[in-house]
Amino acid sequence: HASVSPPPLQPDNEVEIAKHQIAQKSLDTKRAQLEFGQSFDNLPEYTFAQVAQLSSAGRHLVVIDGYVHDVAHFVATHPGGRLALLNQVGKTSAESTAAFNAAHAHSAVALEWMRAMRVGRLKE
Repeated sequence: HASVSPPPLQPDNEVEIAKHQIAQKSLDTKRAQLEFGQSFDNLPEYTFAQVAQLSSAGRHLVVIDGYVHDVAHFVATHPGGRLALLNQVGKTSAESTAAFNAAHAHSAVALEWMRAMRVGRLKE
């Protein structure tokens, strides 16, 4: 009964694997230290009148699911185009939420980006 020996180690490959493992650990540590948007509990509250007033004054605020998002830095790079966001500035939460949900199923990455743009909660 013959035993099967493992393939010989390839030193260059092992070094590359170790380098990637070290780099990944560093990235994982940095990711854990980053804060993706403010905690829900620490967000200031806005009335719809305040959101509308700030939007009229030039802020790019969009309310989705009761949260106020400042999308100013995302308008130029939004995959759906500038107007997809700009048409929602100053609209009610129900209008913007419906448009957001109807556009398409947003990816987890898109939802994380949106969370990072969150600047407040809509006061009922």
